[in-house]
Amino acid sequence: WRWPAGLAALCYAALCVPFFDWIIDDAGISFAYAENLVRGHGLVLHPAHRPEEGYSNLLWVLVLAAFRGLGADVAVTAKVLGVALGALTIALAVRTAVQESGASEELLLPAGALLAAAPYVIWTSSGLENAIVGVLTMWLVVAPHSRHPRAVTAAALALFILVRPEAPLFVAAVVAAEVIAAPGGL
Repeated sequence: WRWPAGLAALCYAALCVPFFDWIIDDAGISFAYAENLVRGHGLVLHPAHRPEEGYSNLLWVLVLAAFRGLGADVAVTAKVLGVALGALTIALAVRTAVQESGASEELLLPAGALLAAAPYVIWTSSGLENAIVGVLTMWLVVAPHSRHPRAVTAAALALFILVRPEAPLFVAAVVAAEVIAAPGGL
């Protein structure tokens, strides 16, 4: 599974290169909150303003703030993390497909190419939190194969809540599916 997963992740990263200088304007909101948090102003968009939630991705803001606190540039961090997490998501998806489907590795290369399609490349390299959503989604896919599947699933779902405002709906759907699929479920 290693070479198809690695090749798919490498292809994805290569497709992100033309977008490295581009950041979607909404990412600037997360950047400002992270910067102001590190500077001691709190979770505010503008210093000296009252706190108000203008971001929709607390986990991403906190991750960017942590790197900013270490001296990293927030925009560069967002781009590098976005591409790294996007590549990890693709590698995990291809690896899981190889392990679960029993298909030959060569047949899974088109699946990897599909994962590197334009919308995925654009949004994960935009400076926004989309790549964290991808990694957490794959984390949920591989959780049943872990040593402690319920704990791994719970951790992923807890982080999901901090990523996107619609996450509680996603968490509810995962929990409902777990209940239905459990022995003696609905």
